[in-house]
Amino acid sequence: MRSCGNIGGWSIYLAASHCDSLPMKPAILSLSPLLREIVLRISEWESNPPTSTFRQHLLAVLCEEIQSSNQQPLHLPMPSDPRLRRFVEEMSKQPENERNLDAWARFAGMSKRSMLRNFRQETGMTIGQWRQHLRLLAALEKLANGCSVTETCFAVGYNSVSAFIKTFKRLVGMTPDAYRRAQQ
Repeated sequence: MRSCGNIGGWSIYLAASHCDSLPMKPAILSLSPLLREIVLRISEWESNPPTSTFRQHLLAVLCEEIQSSNQQPLHLPMPSDPRLRRFVEEMSKQPENERNLDAWARFAGMSKRSMLRNFRQETGMTIGQWRQHLRLLAALEKLANGCSVTETCFAVGYNSVSAFIKTFKRLVGMTPDAYRRAQQ
């Protein structure tokens, strides 16, 4: 896990009986106002314990709210094959790099076809999807550090600011400028 800039969050540990309907894998969720308030209320339980009935009701609402929350596309699965791992580590150093798949396959010491097939098997994503998520994560970091939308766009490999904004909004749910302002 990697983070940059100011970050905040919570960890809530629930009894197994509350977890049947929750995601099976760790996830980063959009924070709705209701989910935020529930978590804040739960954080007060130690100093201001609620009744058992209230606790059960609020935990049920918490679980429902987690179920209906949108997962953020902030997960970037890493392949285990050493050749693919070397490829993604190199690509991660320069997300703006426009090297074509034939060149990447040569770099990885694989045929293009094997590289595409194995990459999808190991990560569940195409190389194009993975690269797009890599660029999005690099953009989030740059925006959180105060870079302008235009500067960020070109720094992560987009040739068009409008295409960058459209992709960012589709994946994150807000424009890059709105995200940048929210981070400040």
